[in-house]
Amino acid sequence: MKRKFLFAISFVILLSSSCSKNEGITDSNPIDNVDDYSLANPPGLNVKVDPRMELLAVVQHFTTWASVRHTKFDIGYKHDIDKYFANFSNHPAVQKSQELTNSNFIYDAPVTLVLFHNNPPEFEQITPYSKDLIMRAGGESVLKDFADKLRAFVKETNFMKFYNDHQKFYNHIQNNIIKTIGDTNYTKLLEDYYGEIKHSYNILPAPLFHNGGYGPQVQTQEGLDVFNVAGPMSYSNGDLSFGNKDYLLYILLHEFSHSFVNPVTAKFSDQINNSTALFTPIKTQMQQQAYSDWQTCVNEHLVRTVVARLALKLRGEAYKNTVINQELNNGFIYIQKLDSLMFEYENHRDTYPTFESFYPSIVALFNSLL
Repeated sequence: MKRKFLFAISFVILLSSSCSKNEGITDSNPIDNVDDYSLANPPGLNVKVDPRMELLAVVQHFTTWASVRHTKFDIGYKHDIDKYFANFSNHPAVQKSQELTNSNFIYDAPVTLVLFHNNPPEFEQITPYSKDLIMRAGGESVLKDFADKLRAFVKETNFMKFYNDHQKFYNHIQNNIIKTIGDTNYTKLLEDYYGEIKHSYNILPAPLFHNGGYGPQVQTQEGLDVFNVAGPMSYSNGDLSFGNKDYLLYILLHEFSHSFVNPVTAKFSDQINNSTALFTPIKTQMQQQAYSDWQTCVNEHLVRTVVARLALKLRGEAYKNTVINQELNNGFIYIQKLDSLMFEYENHRDTYPTFESFYPSIVALFNSLL
């Protein structure tokens, strides 16, 4: 998930969005807008500036990671962090975060880690770490050690006072996203299309993160919680924007689609690997977008195809064609064949009640292209 938002940025440009035009702008006297109220969430979604994510972001703010992958916007929030946590910039949690950065435990890895815990101040682990996360960290003890140090950071800095003091700022961010998304129930649209239900769908705007973000998933006893952790796209007149309606629509459908598509592809990995030769013509372009193997490339093709199919339902043929053409430009050369194939899925749901039940037809299509 390192670079998964490159496609979205180019997509927004194509739609004449102004979301990223202010990248690099600074404000010598920044004023971050605030709201005294918090709007109700859109249907099926939870939109929240999450205290776990802000805890991680604050700690990372004092590491070299911030200069690489935190927002370049000179927001007042950064100045507040520098002032409030000035005496803790070398805290053991910061040192551990830097150590993990140096060992390549980066991008979505620490973001996913904090979601395995409840909110601070307790910040207790609530579900077992995934095997992938343990492997990336180099052992479960590494994850537990970092979590312990984050918990200590919360206590010793009175982090919750800082978080609570900025609630009106967080409200403003959340409210802007909620108003932009509107009343369409996108999660029901996704569940109806894939024939499967997830436990929760969460959009976590993170004001310190880079434009774009991550799509972690956490398995709990109640089911799968899926997330879109997003950084701001623009900053103007004290306002952080996390994208216009077209951008949020695309990102929402894309990110949450991965939680449906990826596990099914994993179940069919042996069959998918039979068509690995199809990766060769697009290998260079895919690797430039951090899609380094055929299975990942298949997932990206399928997610983008479904987004196009849902765009057809939501906005019509012209909008769908815009999505398809943009993905072709990004190197996803099999998307037109998949687009036609999914028409068969949509019109025979009595035979194919779920995306998984239709997947053998997807495997057969790739094999036919060899």
